[in-house]
Amino acid sequence: MDIRFATINDIDAVTELERQCFPPEEAAEKDSFEKRLTVFPNHFWLLEDSGKLASMINGMTTDIPILRDEMFEDATMHREEGQWQMIFGVATLPEYQKMGCASKLMERVIADVKEQERKGIVLTCKESLIPFYERFGFVNEGKSMSKHGGAVWYDMRWYLKNCREKELFNMKKHRLPYMVAGAVLFAALFTGCTNERLEDELDFRKIGINSMQSGDYEGAVAAFNSALSQCVGKITDTELDICYYKAAAQYAGGDIEGALATYQAMIDYDEENGNAYYLHGCLSLKQQDTDTAKKDFANAVKYNPDDYDCMLGFMRTLPVII
Repeated sequence: MDIRFATINDIDAVTELERQCFPPEEAAEKDSFEKRLTVFPNHFWLLEDSGKLASMINGMTTDIPILRDEMFEDATMHREEGQWQMIFGVATLPEYQKMGCASKLMERVIADVKEQERKGIVLTCKESLIPFYERFGFVNEGKSMSKHGGAVWYDMRWYLKNCREKELFNMKKHRLPYMVAGAVLFAALFTGCTNERLEDELDFRKIGINSMQSGDYEGAVAAFNSALSQCVGKITDTELDICYYKAAAQYAGGDIEGALATYQAMIDYDEENGNAYYLHGCLSLKQQDTDTAKKDFANAVKYNPDDYDCMLGFMRTLPVII
């Protein structure tokens, strides 16, 4: 069996494979595949048996560390130089299942991500498939916020083990106020819980995500603060991912000022974080702070010049901020 990248000429074959492997409410339609194959065909891995498509993995790359439902339909969210390889689906024809086809493809995807020096791979799967992905080193991050197809999904993440770690945030209060708050909120959040000690930041992250799903945004922020408080000297992509979640919880809970502070802390840490500038600009615009929004969007485009979303968002706001 051979592995190759897809072309637009494969659209009928990949659509049919998708149809046979997923229920209608979860399967991508032909028009979705047309958009994907037009934008990122080199992120479609096809396994063929004498010319017959047997298995497929596909997904975009992005700097956003979370697999969002809108990514399935909006191919413009793809960024070729993105640090995270998203996986939208792993599909194998019924007659080729349990023959190692999906495993062979996944090994190839991981090898390509390593060669491209991306930060890792993100996917969502159903509970029954968690052990399959764990065999490749994926970490189960708990129930996903995804509502795709009306199913229950679990967030799975694979990290490039030798990815460069940056120095931890400067711990001064003016740069990381949100990490200081974790210790204060910890007791209130977990009062009445079991005696089990939750020391791993991924445990707190999972609690935060579950709290967001249930609409408890205040509890989610507290859990994310506790997760961040586990840092001991260095910060990794996991901590940055938690910051994005925290800001989202703050915004959803109506604390726009808090979300702005979180994005600003991320900018203070990495002054070339185009995504943080963009999100900070969006919230600044909501607060009628057009001067700050204009600067944020300019920096977002400066540091992410090839990011279609940043450019489009910037252009859409020009009538407002000029």
